[in-house]
Amino acid sequence: MFRVLDSVRFQGVRFRCRRGSVLVMVLWLLFFFSLLTAQAAYRARLDQHLLQRDLETVWSYYVARAGLHAAWDALVESRDDALGPEGQEGWARDDRQDGGLVRSLELEDTRGRAVGTCAIRIQDEHSFFPILRVDKDARRRFIGSFSRGVLERPAPDVPLEGDGGAFGGARGTGVLRRCFAGQEEIFYGEDANDNFILDPWEDDGEREPPGDDADGRLDVGAKGFVTVWTDGKVNVNTAPESVLRNLPGVSSDVLAALLTERRGKTLTIPEDLASLAPVTDAVFARLASWAVFRSDLWRVTVVGRAAASPVAYVIVAVVDRSSGVPRIRWCGAGSGRWGR
Repeated sequence: MFRVLDSVRFQGVRFRCRRGSVLVMVLWLLFFFSLLTAQAAYRARLDQHLLQRDLETVWSYYVARAGLHAAWDALVESRDDALGPEGQEGWARDDRQDGGLVRSLELEDTRGRAVGTCAIRIQDEHSFFPILRVDKDARRRFIGSFSRGVLERPAPDVPLEGDGGAFGGARGTGVLRRCFAGQEEIFYGEDANDNFILDPWEDDGEREPPGDDADGRLDVGAKGFVTVWTDGKVNVNTAPESVLRNLPGVSSDVLAALLTERRGKTLTIPEDLASLAPVTDAVFARLASWAVFRSDLWRVTVVGRAAASPVAYVIVAVVDRSSGVPRIRWCGAGSGRWGR
């Protein structure tokens, strides 16, 4: 049988054993090793979660790339069409946002298994407000109308709006931010981190400025209305009312006549503007300084999501098809959680 020693002699020195102290030390050691085990398990779960998110992001990226290729093909096939691929199969005009064509794709692999979904939006770049090309008065009117909450462009059910700084990088972003100095919420809307996604922490409440309406969809600010890629021209066939009203020569009467005229047909020549009843020679001269009737510069926004994944990957590209072979003049991307 074993017996518990009351004392131990070591090198001529006698040490007394306190069984209570030994028990406490053993308990502390068990507690310490339990902490180490729990920490290791937590890190393993965290690493697994991060790896899964990275994999979903990669899958969503390739789904978005597939959508970008589909938009590219549509723009190539509709090169002679002033309004883009509106007549092609699968493309439809979004009534909630003037000038935009939308399409949804369900992607499968070679075995017929679902890979992911992507939502594509094509917009005429000349339908945006050329904020860096207009005079100070027009720019002031545009910013002022936005400050009063006049302009609102809600995104579709998927977070398609936003352009992740699609203003030419250093060429335009700094100037645009100075235009909206002190009004960052007006510039970015609900997309505070400029990543195209309505993240869970971003404001979707009821407070102003525009867009905060608790509808669960991303509402962009002024950045969703402006461009620095055009030469200052605006397409009278695709530009929304909120852009047209702030351009030179567009009074309320001219705006109403223009919107009525283009509902029935596509305007193709300057004489179509001159024939409008409220347009005088002086007004026509002002309209002719910025009006165009077709565009070869398009903004493509693609939101890709891998199957059964909350992670969305967004690609925004400015595509120029004026030459024989279309080229991408700018491309940006971002990722985040799908919805809220």
